[in-house]
Amino acid sequence: MRLAVLSNVPRIMVLMFVLLVGYLATISLFGWIVRDMPFSHIDVVQFLEQASLVFLLLPYVLILSPIVLFAIVRLMATQPMLQYDPHKPLPFFTIIIPAYNEEKVIANSVKTMLQQDYPAHAFKVVVAFNGNDRSGEIAKHLGATVYTTPQVGVGKRNAISYVLNHLPAQAQGSYILILDADNLVKKDFLQQMAAVISQPQAVLAVQANHQPLVVSKNWVSRGLSAAYRASSLLYNEGRSLLCQSALLCGTGFTIREDVFRDLWPKTKTLTEDIELNGLLLQRYNSGVVWANQAVFYDEKPDNLSIAIRQRTRWMAGHFWCGLLYAAGLIGRGIWQRDLRRIELGSYYLFPFALLSSVLLLALVGVQQCCLANTGLMSQPWQLAWSGALLLFYLFYIVLGDALTPQSEPKTGWQRLIDAACGALFALLVWPVAIIRACFMLQRKDWIFHTPHKSNGHEQSLS
Repeated sequence: MRLAVLSNVPRIMVLMFVLLVGYLATISLFGWIVRDMPFSHIDVVQFLEQASLVFLLLPYVLILSPIVLFAIVRLMATQPMLQYDPHKPLPFFTIIIPAYNEEKVIANSVKTMLQQDYPAHAFKVVVAFNGNDRSGEIAKHLGATVYTTPQVGVGKRNAISYVLNHLPAQAQGSYILILDADNLVKKDFLQQMAAVISQPQAVLAVQANHQPLVVSKNWVSRGLSAAYRASSLLYNEGRSLLCQSALLCGTGFTIREDVFRDLWPKTKTLTEDIELNGLLLQRYNSGVVWANQAVFYDEKPDNLSIAIRQRTRWMAGHFWCGLLYAAGLIGRGIWQRDLRRIELGSYYLFPFALLSSVLLLALVGVQQCCLANTGLMSQPWQLAWSGALLLFYLFYIVLGDALTPQSEPKTGWQRLIDAACGALFALLVWPVAIIRACFMLQRKDWIFHTPHKSNGHEQSLS
């Protein structure tokens, strides 16, 4: 009889697990066999050490190389200030705000959107409500158009699909903008998005500047906020500058309406945002432009439990993006010499690299225990490499946090403490999330809804 737990794990994950267990068993058996043999006669130990080093470094190379490259590009070049072309017609924005039991925060997004310095006839705020609290009632009272799904808790993708099926299409050249219910936007948000869209080259998709909404001052919130600032500035803006391939962040992004209506029904994973990146490349040969001046604030978890569950959902969706799109993007990218396709396909492999790294680090530790009584312990390259990675990550967060404008000034020590909190958060959360995600890849339902609590007053919008 098939084990129930294995029924939720794809065969590729079972195969990876079997291979790693086989590696562990081999190392254990080898350690037992050679425990009494002199070191000089065990040349195969050096081979095992080198093999461990290679397999441990490969995932890090896949993860770190683009991060370093995009950071260098961002530090060497800055996105110019864009102005809207008055000779072009204003793009019409349909802002869709998916909401599930968001009565505490729905006013954040609806109010700040309706207060935009943008002609009222050129945008419409629509709430895709799929909950059972007062979110829809509050949004309607504030002036938004509300579409309520027949079924409660259908999830973000289905709620947006319901709106698309009932909302008449706008004129050609209109855009659909997705915004989470807890988000706050600056008053010139739509102006800045329109400025990017109005550039001479055709722009199908734009990602706004994703900044953290600080809801508490605990170590989780401080570390996560600093890490997000660094990621937005050094990673996503660098991607856009180098290959016009910013990652969609799940919120604060806009896509031309005809393209969005074509691609949204084709999404299959729990991470529709980064899946749209691949679909845009495959079907429209289009990347995503980063709108540096269009700033919005997105609430982040302030406790580990919610953060782990949220990232479990992300990794489950990311795994499927890798399985569905990575090979095609990389293969076609190599054939056409298209760096953008190769890089995005490699990014889709991130959860596989992270999983390999987590498991191999654990296996290296077990390997040392197996060889502990033989005198064949490895050289301390593992500690040196881990220390170098930690220092790089701390420097990366401190640099990105320092270069991002903030409402409250920080000292150098405060930035370093926040970076350390960010590193500790990553060490505690990501290994657990990636392992949990492996056992949820076959789930078709909505894995987890992230609760929000901001009342809209924690972040300065000046």
